[in-house]
Amino acid sequence: MRTLRAAWLCAGLAVACFACVAVARPGTAREEDVKALLVLRLAKYVTWPAADVPRGALRVCGVGAGMAAALARAAAGDPAVVVRPVAGDTGDLLACDVAVFGDGADIDVHYALVRLAGQPVLTVGGTDAFARDGGMI
Repeated sequence: MRTLRAAWLCAGLAVACFACVAVARPGTAREEDVKALLVLRLAKYVTWPAADVPRGALRVCGVGAGMAAALARAAAGDPAVVVRPVAGDTGDLLACDVAVFGDGADIDVHYALVRLAGQPVLTVGGTDAFARDGGMI
């Protein structure tokens, strides 16, 4: 059962990656824009704990000005997604369903991930140490 679920997750990720590449126009997409679009598509397939299923709009927080702007562009016109920039206070991340850490994050990512441990917040980042520090994707 676990193997089948993992296979479906891999297939879903592959489809999402190809969809993001197809949407991006050659020469115009920045890496953060593609990541933001991928995260928003992936979030639709997350199985949330029963008590923590997002009610209303999905609250996606962008950590770092570039990532917050990219998420806002990717979610433009989608009433099911609310994008909030987060800078400085890691406590703001507790109000998010998804926290996406960009390359220019101006907070201590390790401390933020320790603070989010055990919380129903999907954490996404791209540094080498992100998963070791407790990040999910």
